[in-house]
Amino acid sequence: MKQPVTKILVATSVLIHVFVWYLLPMISGSGAAHDFVNRFALLPVEFRDGAVWQPLTAVFLHTGILHLVFCMVTLWSLGQAVENTLGSMRYGWLCFVTASTSSLAVIFIQPELEHPGMGTSGLIMGLLGALAVYYPNSTILVFFLSMRARTAAIVFGALSILLPLFGIVESISPVNHIAGLIAGVLYARFALGLRYGAQNLNPQEDNFLRKKLMEQDRVRELFDGMKRVRPERWQTQDYPQEKVINPTPEETQAPPAGDAKRLHYDPTTGKFFFR
Repeated sequence: MKQPVTKILVATSVLIHVFVWYLLPMISGSGAAHDFVNRFALLPVEFRDGAVWQPLTAVFLHTGILHLVFCMVTLWSLGQAVENTLGSMRYGWLCFVTASTSSLAVIFIQPELEHPGMGTSGLIMGLLGALAVYYPNSTILVFFLSMRARTAAIVFGALSILLPLFGIVESISPVNHIAGLIAGVLYARFALGLRYGAQNLNPQEDNFLRKKLMEQDRVRELFDGMKRVRPERWQTQDYPQEKVINPTPEETQAPPAGDAKRLHYDPTTGKFFFR
């Protein structure tokens, strides 16, 4: 399954939302949903009293259907791009670090918060920060507007502060958003070792071709290492330096006696061979 972590996060959030706000009231009464939220959403006072699970469980809770749809669409869009870049394991750690960091920042900076915090906003801001590090000039769609990833990170960071400050959207937690954004940038830069502006995100990129090009680089490094170990052998024989992808019929024919061998790649079997 491609992008398993992103799909699991989205599916889990949707299922929990349906259970908490639709099924649980039918089973246990109208107050059951609010009791569930107070137990698993983020409340600093509850965390200090022993509810240590709240920084992570709050990520899967959402206040309403619009909040859920907005977060899941954004997570699906950004998450797939970042997960394709990092791989599922490193992407999973990025999600864990940004989600927990954004929640812990609320606990320590807003210890008297009375309203339960919930949602994947901090995690999404972390993914946007990581995307801005690795693909800063790549174009993403934000509210039907094309925007570069680095610009989007700056704009969302500014809106996270300005909207609550002017009372336009009071439900936004600036601490949660900014902490998630900073955590995503720092974790991508230092823990994952991603270089600023390493490349541009190309949605049409052929993953199969990219994999084969990476194999070609590894083969080249292997031969360079062999030449450094035994340079005298490589001075007397003409060994190949490059592989041939999809060799032509002329290239697959055996060369005349005395000609240097070449390294070929057979895409049907995925193997390299000398001929």
